[in-house]
Formats: sequence, structure tokens, C-alpha cells
Amino acid sequence: NGWRSAAVLSRDATSKLYALRLIGGVDDGASIAHVRHSLLRLRCATCLKHALLMQRPPCDCDKCGRPLQHPMRSFWEFHADMAEAISLGITTAQLCSTCYKEGRRGSRGGVTDAHVTIGIREVPLSKFQETPIRRRRNLQSEEPEDSEQQNWAQCAECSTWHHWVCALYNQRAQTAKQSAGAEGGEAVQGTGWLCQACTLKKPPRAAKEREVEGEMDASMLPETPLSKRLQAAVAHALEAHQVTAEEVSVRTVSSCKASSPAKQPMLQRQWSSGEAYPSEFPFRSRAVMALQRVEGHEVIIFMMYAQEYGADCPQPNTRRVYISYVDSVRYFRCTPEGHRSTLYRALLCAYLGDCRARGYQHVHIWVEPPRAGDEYIFYARPPEERKPMKREKLRAWYCKMLERSKAENVVYKYGGMLDEFRSIKSARQIPLFKGDQWEITVPALLQDEGESSAVGSCGVVKDEEDVCGGSAALKAPARPPGGAAGARSQRLKGLPMNKSGSEDLVNKVQKQMRRLQGHFLVANFSPLPDGQEPQADDEPTVSYEVVNSRQAMLHHCMRHALQFNSLRYAQYSTMMILYEMLVPTVASSGGSYCLPTCARGRADDGSMMIACDVCDNWFHTGCLDEVPNGDESFVCPLCVDAKTAYIEGEFAGDAFSELMASTAGDMAGGR
Repeated sequence: NGWRSAAVLSRDATSKLYALRLIGGVDDGASIAHVRHSLLRLRCATCLKHALLMQRPPCDCDKCGRPLQHPMRSFWEFHADMAEAISLGITTAQLCSTCYKEGRRGSRGGVTDAHVTIGIREVPLSKFQETPIRRRRNLQSEEPEDSEQQNWAQCAECSTWHHWVCALYNQRAQTAKQSAGAEGGEAVQGTGWLCQACTLKKPPRAAKEREVEGEMDASMLPETPLSKRLQAAVAHALEAHQVTAEEVSVRTVSSCKASSPAKQPMLQRQWSSGEAYPSEFPFRSRAVMALQRVEGHEVIIFMMYAQEYGADCPQPNTRRVYISYVDSVRYFRCTPEGHRSTLYRALLCAYLGDCRARGYQHVHIWVEPPRAGDEYIFYARPPEERKPMKREKLRAWYCKMLERSKAENVVYKYGGMLDEFRSIKSARQIPLFKGDQWEITVPALLQDEGESSAVGSCGVVKDEEDVCGGSAALKAPARPPGGAAGARSQRLKGLPMNKSGSEDLVNKVQKQMRRLQGHFLVANFSPLPDGQEPQADDEPTVSYEVVNSRQAMLHHCMRHALQFNSLRYAQYSTMMILYEMLVPTVASSGGSYCLPTCARGRADDGSMMIACDVCDNWFHTGCLDEVPNGDESFVCPLCVDAKTAYIEGEFAGDAFSELMASTAGDMAGGR
């Protein structure tokens, strides 16, 4: 590409020109003098390149939230100069073509007078410029837009420069190390960073010293009873297949109480059973991570997110497990090769067996591969893994895993949603999980039915017997107050659901099940042997904000450019994710809800919360020892502890005596 590798020999102080020695090629060792600085650029001593290939963070339309990516051809972008930023209160904005055209149509004066509302700001459409969307089929060549964010570190001994990624340089750990050295009175120069070549010349470092440098591994994450059982099952499966590999570490990185609030149409419906629909469905959110040490450094190779609805959860979600997301990257190393599926199936089968032993009766699996351009958990995977997988192939993979569970007597049957719910009498019998497709589909069908019933009840003539079971006289009913919206509310709240209406709704739901037949799998766990009681859930609460949800994990990787498009990037990203888990940043932990010991992962999961009158933070009532009644003021335990520590620290001993003496003197002096 026109660039040559060279080493700097000297720099003239007067002319500020450089003398270089060429490295490699036919002119290896040749010297070049009088080279301007503008003709030079840094080269990483590890990868021998100037720029690393980076995937640009995806951007969304600021109006509708739609991702601005292929197959779109272009989008509209606004960049404000300093004056515009001050007057408009916004620096950048992006619009999809649809929102841009709608803004033009909404203005009589065309683009010149048109404005678009972004948040609370009005931005003129004339300031937007059309930007083409380039379809990147691969990342095998350097492109400027993929190489903008380059961070460099210099070795304190050999003075060579390295990319943070190539050198596995943990900038946060190095900053903390230098700060600690300065506070301890050490020379800051002694805390400088050393490259790998210089590190190998030193004596081996202890584990504590590696931790100070920011090198993290799976052993620093606490083990739980579930993670031990899963790790043992994975090791046994690999051994049974005569697979030799570096140990695979399995960790439960999130185990928090959460709750899924019911949708309003489900609550407003008068069900044929006469029972009110539950207002919420409590569950335990699980996240399981598998790591392997590849070429001397940890790599996250697998992650799974699941929701466990236990015996305390109301029907129809009682004793059901929902596996919402499973994702992996192809960095598992073993001999012979080709045993990634062996590892992942063994892990999933072991998890299902553990759920059965704890008394769960069903498991639901969402079978939906990510579409082109979408990411589930791992951000910016390798180009060869970005091709969308067919749903049939993914479903066959899960079916093979369930067949293995069936052979181990963990599962006794499985099938699609229609196979499981073919004989239901009411849509109320369909379990709805947080973030699940059916949590959207069933309420939407219910609302459509309410609207159609409202239209029917406002018609000219209606058979009253069909609705209320009265006489067959025909009359024109009065229009209910509030128009169609009032009629829909009356239909949902005031009128009982008749048998034909119930069957109608069930038929519509089952029609959707036929249409989405390949999207879901439902398996029934084999009953426990007679006399065997379900095992108690012995998992402690585990909460790391950065991995408590797959959205938190994905967004953290996007914000900090933690990619998985190469092995070295995966090693660097794993190191930084583990460091964030064990040493969370102030920005990440400062916005958390509730107490540090929160059983719900310090998240707003829809359960009852109360605000502190001092710090204005919100706390789950279930995590507090005492909850105020009525209009009583509430001061959180954190503020109480802070005040106690302040009083004991500032006014303890002699300081407290002096404070009391000065106060007494002020009172005696008549102040």
C-alpha cells in the first residue's frame, strides 16, 4: 500500500528531519535521511501494522430508533458547528430515509421550512446531509472508517509502541497502578508498563502482580454450585469423546431475582375462568459464561441467558424455564478439532438436567438466529461468522441436543408451541415470558379483538342474545361514552367473555403458532423418581452490572469497542470485560438502583420500589429490612451508614468534646 517499515536512527534538532533505516524487502538495512514527520506514522511492534481493523459502532435513527444499516442504501446525518450546537442544544443527529421523508411531507414550505423534533429539540431538515451506507462483505483490507480509534502504549524499557489490543494493555489498571505508586511514595517511573518481550526477561510475576497489571482470568470469578456442576459435566463430555483441550471454566455470572409485569390487555380481560390475571411473574435471571485459556489468555467462548419461573410464580408460568439467548464464538481450541458442538450441547444438557432436579417441568427455547447485521451477545464477530444461519439448521441443532437429553431421561418429549398448546381452552393458559415473542403477540391479538368487538357493539343492529344471552329482539344500542376507545374499554372491562369469544381468540393464537411453528421449542422434563424431592436452589445472588442482561453486555462492548473479530481482539475484550466485572467503573456502578447486596441485580425490573428522601436513589422494598408506612419519610441504609460514619469519623473522641465545649461556650455567651 506504499508504506515501508523503518526504524528511526536520529532526529535533527534544527531541521526536525529524521534519519531512518529500512526494515525488510530488497532494501533491507538501507538508510534514508531528511524525512519529514508528515511522511511517518507509528507501526505496532506486535502486529507490525499501523491501523487495526475496527467495526464502527452501529447507529440508530434518532426519531424512530431503527438501525441504520444494510439493506438501507443511505441515511441522513446532521453535524452542528459550535454556533449551531449552542443555539440548537444538539451536536449530531441521524435520521432514516423514512423519517426524513415524513418530515418533508409534514411541512408546506418543503425542506427549507421543515423541522424535525429530536427529544425536545427542533432541528431544521435543511441541515441534514445524505450519507451512503457501505455494505462491507469482509474486513480483510484497511479502511479509514474502520481504523479511526487507535490507542497506543509505549514500553518503559525498549520504547517500542504497541496497540492496546495487540499488547493486551489495560489502561484502567495501569492508571490505577501509577496512582497507587504515587500515593505510596514510589517513583512513578518504576510503575511503567513493559511489553511482552521485556516482561519475559524479568522473573515470573506472582498472581497478585498480574492482577495489578490488569490481567484477569476465570479463577478470579467466584464459583457457585451450579457452575461447578456444569463445568464437571463439560469436562466429562470432552473426556468421553477423547478430546484434549485446555480446561473450560464455567461461571454463573448473573443470578438475580427479577419480575415480568403483565401487559394491560391481559389484566383488563375478564377471563372465562373468573380468575384475575396475575399482575406480575417473578423469576430468577441466570447468565452462564464459559471461558477457555487460548494461547495463554482467557477468551469468552459461550454465553447463555435464561429465565427460571419457580413454584412461587403464578400460572401459567409456574415451574417453567425460558432460554432466551445462546451465543458463542469459534475460538474453542481442542484436539482433534470440530468439537464445539460437543462442548455446547454438554453444557446445555447439564443445565436442563439441573433444572429438572430443582423441580422445573418445562423448558422453552427461542429458535431465532440473528439476522444479517444484528448481534445477540458477542459484538463484531469474525466476518465468516456474520453470515446469517438458517432457522432450520439452528432448530436441528437444538433438536439434537434435546434428543441427547431424552436419552439421558432428562426430557421425555418436545415439540413446537402448537404441539404443546393444541388442546388449550383459553389464551390465558399460554405462558408469557419477559422479552418473549408471545408476550407481544397474545396481548396484541387480545387488543385487536377488543377493538373489533367495540366496533360491533357500536353498529346499527346487533343480536343482543349473542352478547348478553337475553332476548332475540333487534335494536340499535346507544353509543358508549368515549367513542371507540370507550367501547373498547367497556368491552375489555365490563362485558364477560363468552364461549364463542374465547374460542375465537384461541383459534387466532393457534393460527399464529402454526405460522411461527419453527421459531420455538417446548420440552417437558421427565418426572422425578417416586419419593425424590426437588433439590433446593442453592445458588447465591450473583450480580455484575455489565453482564446482568445481554443488552448491558452488548452495549458495553459497543461503547468501548470490545470486539471479537479476531483471537487477539477476543483476548483483549475478555480481559476488559472481566476487569469491568471485578473492578466496575464509577460511571457503571454509580447509576445502579438499590443496595450493593440487592437480590435483583440493582436493576429496575418492575417490582415495587421506594425513593430515598436524601439521595433520591430508588430501592426495592423486598431488599429493605424496614419499609415506611404511608407518608412517612424514608432514608436509605446507605445514607444512614454514611451519616454514622461521618459523625464517628469527624466528631469522635477529642473532636466531639471540643465541639460540645464550643457549643456550650456559644450558648453561655448568648449567641
